[in-house]
Amino acid sequence: MTILDNQPIEPDERIISLALYGYACFTTFAVDSGQVKGMSYHWERLSNNAREIFGVAPSHGQIRENVGRFLARADDVRPVIVRVTVFPDAFSPANPEKIASLSILVTGRTPDPAGQGPMRLATVESARILPGQKTTNMIPNLGARAICRRNGYDDALLIDDGMVLEGATWNIFFGLGNEVVTPPLSAGVLPGVTRRLLLEHGHEAGFSFQERNIGREELSRYRYCFATNAAMGIVPVRSIDGYDYDPSREELPRLMAGYRAIPGSRV
Repeated sequence: MTILDNQPIEPDERIISLALYGYACFTTFAVDSGQVKGMSYHWERLSNNAREIFGVAPSHGQIRENVGRFLARADDVRPVIVRVTVFPDAFSPANPEKIASLSILVTGRTPDPAGQGPMRLATVESARILPGQKTTNMIPNLGARAICRRNGYDDALLIDDGMVLEGATWNIFFGLGNEVVTPPLSAGVLPGVTRRLLLEHGHEAGFSFQERNIGREELSRYRYCFATNAAMGIVPVRSIDGYDYDPSREELPRLMAGYRAIPGSRV
């Protein structure tokens, strides 16, 4: 028997396990007219994360088949944000090493039609759990976001021992002219797919990208700043802790156009 808000329910036991333990990894991406930017990178990261956490992993074909079935039931023309979550289909916290097979849950949502404007950020001393893996354990990240939003900011920029890491659910970049920097993966940031695409293709739009450690005291040396993830693409940052950046810098539209020009793959 399971009771939810005073009502008895009979849910799938796999969903109950997912709700109780949150022992899962996932990836999120935008689908537009059946096309996904960096699709193979999403499949690769999700499979690798699953293998590292569970000891087994779904094949790229299994992931693609599940996503394709989801999209076949949705409107294949309108944009949609898709999330693929992978988790054990039989799990016991007493024996987490005993995982024979996995389930794949595909969900979706409609993108915000208004998009996301320039963000005002506040820094928070925090760090991602298992930074190399995209897991459902997001309390530190989302807790930091909640604190910042309660204090009138749009989101949180995570800082560890004075070093810039990433946002609650996105990577961060800083620019000075055509030179753009972002914290390295070794700092403890998520290997975001949009981040990877910009590092690979940014030169096509006339930019030089560099990965390096960025101290909090360096934030004022840059003229523009932006956040990235697969759901929102590139979003300018207006300020961090009261230090202002220029969200109207001419480099930002060029970066956005360059990102839009990166071809996608059909699911």
